[in-house]
Amino acid sequence: MLGSVFCAVLAGCLDNVATPLTASNVRVSDPTGWWVLVLGGPQFGSHVQVVRVHASSHSAWPLRGDPVPSLDWQGLPSEDLLGATAIGRFEGGVVSWVIQFPDSQVASAQYQIVGDSAFGAVTYQTSGIVSPSYPLWGVQADSAILLGGRLPWRSRVRALDSIPLVLLRVDDVPTTDLDFLPRLSARGLVAEIAVPSGFVGRPNRLTWEQIRYWTHRGFGVAAHSRTHGGARLGGVDFAAEVVGSLKDLASHGLTTRVFVQPGTWVDSSYVNTTQKLHNWRGALLKTCSRVFEAYAHYPLQREPVPDSMAFGLGHFTISDAVSRDTILAYWQRATQLHSVTVFMVHSSRLQSPDALDWFLDSLADATARRRVRLVSSSDSLFGN
Repeated sequence: MLGSVFCAVLAGCLDNVATPLTASNVRVSDPTGWWVLVLGGPQFGSHVQVVRVHASSHSAWPLRGDPVPSLDWQGLPSEDLLGATAIGRFEGGVVSWVIQFPDSQVASAQYQIVGDSAFGAVTYQTSGIVSPSYPLWGVQADSAILLGGRLPWRSRVRALDSIPLVLLRVDDVPTTDLDFLPRLSARGLVAEIAVPSGFVGRPNRLTWEQIRYWTHRGFGVAAHSRTHGGARLGGVDFAAEVVGSLKDLASHGLTTRVFVQPGTWVDSSYVNTTQKLHNWRGALLKTCSRVFEAYAHYPLQREPVPDSMAFGLGHFTISDAVSRDTILAYWQRATQLHSVTVFMVHSSRLQSPDALDWFLDSLADATARRRVRLVSSSDSLFGN
């Protein structure tokens, strides 16, 4: 049963939401499931909220929202919705919520769903005073990428030694990978395949079946956005690119905890300093991933690599007309004791299919002689 305070303010809260949303020209999806939401305003604006929406038996408010633990940008548990009660309904293409907090504050929200993204507004009411309207946005997630809310992550445990660690990453799933990946496999090598999920199955791109073929042979997989676009990403666009791509991979049996930032992103979405993650973007990434490969940290690290380096770790590009001398210089640094290095390849930008055979031969020889240890996921580079 709703508490007396909740009942008293219920109608007034919904009247105070910003301009009512309409359902015209909107493709509506199922409002239930797992959602990663950003509630605007000074109280929650730098956090993300994870909510499991499900049906209830209440006739007027048949939706319930159960808060699920999330992390802030520092990786600390966020308990914004702890103890809150959320009731909702879905009418005319609009989802409406009233959220009662333990301190008697009430939030009201409305949003529409387009595809798997939510767009709307939220207001807060305390002691009869209603706040301005703030934007609300979010993306439908998948329990597989949230681990059912089992946060924070367990610490990584890995035996340390002086053998250098190397990760080879292959980006963007072009069909030229069908030549390059067998060159790795023939030498007993593996790589992390960075997948823009919206590319899969398009002309001149790998299919889901082909990607699964290689993961079944020991190759790792990372989410690499949906569209790999170059435009400045607003709030819901950033969330859809990150959470959406992780969800897409999970739906095809390729669950991963690694997200790789496209180099085409710009402005606040191009993470070349950790300061750019001191906000809801960092909170979203910490909540939904274990590693965020970007441009904030130098590609060459020393063991043990702290988890703080996992958000923004860079790479050395060894395709894209990079000279052999430059690649050799990278390789010499990577083979120093205690080194940890990420190399990245665009197979479609190799000058010829065999252009990196000499590098792969060196990597295979060093691996066989235990001069380096090759891993298939950047998540394996961290912990001690």
